[in-house]
Amino acid sequence: VNNLVHKDQQTLWHAFHLESSIYEYMSTLGLYLLNQNPEYLATLDEGQAHTQSHLQALRNLTGPEVTQENRLKNKEDKVHAEVARELAPKIEEISALFGQMTELRHRVVEIAQDRDKQLPAIAYAKTKLWPHASAAITELNLVRTSITSQNIDDIDHNQLMVLDEILFLWARTIAEVRAYLLVRDEARAANTYEYFLLLGEKQLHLLDLDGLE
Repeated sequence: VNNLVHKDQQTLWHAFHLESSIYEYMSTLGLYLLNQNPEYLATLDEGQAHTQSHLQALRNLTGPEVTQENRLKNKEDKVHAEVARELAPKIEEISALFGQMTELRHRVVEIAQDRDKQLPAIAYAKTKLWPHASAAITELNLVRTSITSQNIDDIDHNQLMVLDEILFLWARTIAEVRAYLLVRDEARAANTYEYFLLLGEKQLHLLDLDGLE
């Protein structure tokens, strides 16, 4: 009886602390995702080690070696063996789930540390939109430099004014796109569309002005 009680107490003790360790692990991960304090990463590593140690202890108490050995002993040990056989697959299931949890932890921590992965639309915009916008602004600035490098009397101020308006609209368009991708505000989307329409009108106006090839 003492042997049975001792082993059952060990099993209960490790099972209780396993549950507590998993809850603490998940809570710590949540805290890290809230403020990204690197100290929580060390706590997560410690929590993972504690959880795995409790899982291993439960395997030792319920594994096939224990159950096979207990079959050859007294009645109390046989009772413990039956309980162990029922618990063993549950322990392995919990172990597999915790393994998935730790893999997920590494993925979400990686995402938390990478803004582009948090907001994939911004990463897409960086590669597909910003280069085109940057190229357009660069070309417009070259045109502006060409105009302003002329003698003051030869400068077409209408061209210069329209060009400055276009540069401003490009800057506003980029700002509105970024704002929309961050907050998904429909007003930002409407502003972006309006700025694109104005850009088209101003660029056509610029092409219509004399002296600009």
